[in-house]
Amino acid sequence: MVSTASPSPTTRQGAAAGAPPQHGGAPARAGKAELPPVVWLLGAITFVVGAGEMIVSDLLTW
Repeated sequence: MVSTASPSPTTRQGAAAGAPPQHGGAPARAGKAELPPVVWLLGAITFVVGAGEMIVSDLLTW
């Protein structure tokens, strides 16, 4: 009987054994993830709204 099973996903032809996969582009920095600009924008908006609420509540109790 002839086996028709495909090779395992970890083996690739032409790749060195134990080599990390190549995805193209610049390599990612270890331990650092690039955040999209929209995340920074949402963080800044959240900070401004939260700080504004604290200022208003502080002025009302003053």
